[in-house]
Amino acid sequence: MQMKYFFVLVLFILCSLAACVSPKPVIDKEENEIIAQELTDDCQADLECFLKAVETAMLNHDEAQMLEFMADGYRVEQHDTYLEGRTDQFLSEFFCGNCSITNTFACPQFDQIMSVERLTVDSDETEAVVQVLVKTPEHHVTADFFVFLKLEDGKRVFRLVGAVG
Repeated sequence: MQMKYFFVLVLFILCSLAACVSPKPVIDKEENEIIAQELTDDCQADLECFLKAVETAMLNHDEAQMLEFMADGYRVEQHDTYLEGRTDQFLSEFFCGNCSITNTFACPQFDQIMSVERLTVDSDETEAVVQVLVKTPEHHVTADFFVFLKLEDGKRVFRLVGAVG
């Protein structure tokens, strides 16, 4: 009988912790279609491989590649419309978060990124929330972004979405 109460208590704690998870943004996936960023055959269905490609583009300061990784609707709304095509600002603001050096909200300059450390990946079959530590000479920022997966022509393709506004 005591074991039954133990399991009920554990179940209650796990459900309580699940309720504390940050809510996911409301995104109409149909409105966020993009021309798929096709990965190599070895990499198409692999989130880990995609994240390594994103991290490589960050470290190489490859703006064109990063824009290709972005969800089309997100890129059009935030980069093209809201920021009027200011790519450096768009990519720098994509990685805004809490800076451990200044203990303030900060946006690391995209072209100054020295290192990227993946802290967490919370994923299911169609999406992931990724938390990274982005280091520049001025900032060490913990930032979150979203990765969405879609089947397109029988292939899995990934796209990025960040903060809005």
